Amino acid sequence: MSLTVDFKMTQSTVKEQVLVIGESPTIDIKSSASGIMIITDNLIRALPNSTSIGKILEAAPGIDGYAAYGGGTTASNAYQIDGVDITNPWGDTVSPEYRSFKEISSQGLGLPAEYGAFTGAVFNAITKSGSNKFHGQMEFNFQGEKWNSNNISSIPEENFVTPEVKDTPFGTNPNWDIGFDLGGPIFKDKLWFYLSGSYSRYKNKILGVEEESIQKIGKIFGKLTFLVNAPNRISFNYSFDDNVTDDYRYSPLVTAEACVDLENPGNLFNLNWTSILSQNSFFEMKFGYTSKEINTLPSSGYDTPAYRDLVTGENWGNSYWWLEIDSDIFSGLGHFSHYVSDFFGSHDLKFGIDARYEEVKIVQGFPSGSIYYYYYGSPYIKLE
Repeated sequence: MSLTVDFKMTQSTVKEQVLVIGESPTIDIKSSASGIMIITDNLIRALPNSTSIGKILEAAPGIDGYAAYGGGTTASNAYQIDGVDITNPWGDTVSPEYRSFKEISSQGLGLPAEYGAFTGAVFNAITKSGSNKFHGQMEFNFQGEKWNSNNISSIPEENFVTPEVKDTPFGTNPNWDIGFDLGGPIFKDKLWFYLSGSYSRYKNKILGVEEESIQKIGKIFGKLTFLVNAPNRISFNYSFDDNVTDDYRYSPLVTAEACVDLENPGNLFNLNWTSILSQNSFFEMKFGYTSKEINTLPSSGYDTPAYRDLVTGENWGNSYWWLEIDSDIFSGLGHFSHYVSDFFGSHDLKFGIDARYEEVKIVQGFPSGSIYYYYYGSPYIKLE
């Protein structure tokens, strides 16, 4: 037995009006900083070439070739990791593994008094931490040598100023890199870990010579986060990166034995303590140590002399110079912040102290202690 009931649904509308009265200010009167931008993890991973801080920051407005807001070079900027200054006076700053970045803030001139020692911009990278759930991923990127088109094969040879160009093999520099990150609990609700690493290999082809320059970059980052109690949290992280390039400077004018080998290892240690004292007050203390080496080593050793033609620029025998820079930076800070809402308006009161010590050692010279200069292929002068 079945029963059928016919009914009709009618439309009904609900009207509600919300009136907002006010003007949207075109200028933020509470901040004098220029060009503030937050680069999130999603954007960092979406960038096609984001393996270093410098490459990531070029996504921010006002940044061009590491220079920011009129600053002359990358040394004009200030770099921070979790609020600890890691700026190297020589510009070659430690570069942690990019997958470890949760976000990077870029801020221009006009910042509060707590920022200083820069004429370009301040960049602060906040690193990731573990959580109560395990998470991770692995990536592999590859670029083949033949992964580009050749659009000159159909052009008649007589149309070229230099006909030999038509037969020149074209190709991209082959490279690949592999990386991973992993995070999770050691003790749930108490101690967490985060780990990331990568290895990259770039083969740089040089026009006019058969040899290739090989660049290898390795990075590792690790972080422990410990919840002492509800108001107090301590974190420690360590980062290592090394950039090794063989046969640097190789060109038609520089022979293989006259090249240099680059070795740029870097280490970073950070210790952070954050304490929430009340609903309106918190205190933080940070300590950091950074070491960075910039080694430009002669491929033929330190005992073989170099030869260089002053007119043609040809260099053979050995590199005509070598350089070793070793920098150590110690940083520490303590900040107290208190928010006041009922004292002639609202105020964010900050008190703190920052300390920084840096030591740089530079050693340079000629291999064998001398260099032989030529003039149009003829011996000219010996410099010691």
